[in-house]
Amino acid sequence: MSAFASDAVSQFAVFFSALVHDLKHEGVSSRQLSNLHPTLCEEYNYESVAEQNSITVAWEMLMDPSFKDLQQCLFASEEDLLRFRQLLVNCVLATDLSNAKALALRNQRWDKAFQSKDVDPDFKATAVLEACIQVSDISHIMQHWKVFLKWNERVSMVEYGLDLQK
Repeated sequence: MSAFASDAVSQFAVFFSALVHDLKHEGVSSRQLSNLHPTLCEEYNYESVAEQNSITVAWEMLMDPSFKDLQQCLFASEEDLLRFRQLLVNCVLATDLSNAKALALRNQRWDKAFQSKDVDPDFKATAVLEACIQVSDISHIMQHWKVFLKWNERVSMVEYGLDLQK
């Protein structure tokens, strides 16, 4: 059994990453985002700006004192916290398919994970998780139009604080 299969912290990190990977995403390209928010782009060195901002916003929310009990449950140690944070960053950054340099690095990791002998199972798991989150990020384009409209309407209602029951 892989370490990931028995590691609740890693499993929750992947789940959390999927939930937050588009947090505060404005639905525009990176180029357009840099025109709209030049200081934000400078903060992230003009790389994976939307994704890095999603990580920052999600991390600030998770680390808010009001979630102290959840933090204590998730992070029994500093090592757990660091491992969770690294998986969060890796998974969310994997959703940036427009960053050629990052894509090349992910492809190199994939090749190393599955073409080399004596590779750490956690390294392989990370490569697979990055690929899975990429697929889940773009798979929405394969859904039926009515399903797309239904979920986007609900996301918008939540975003604007509207009652879903109406």
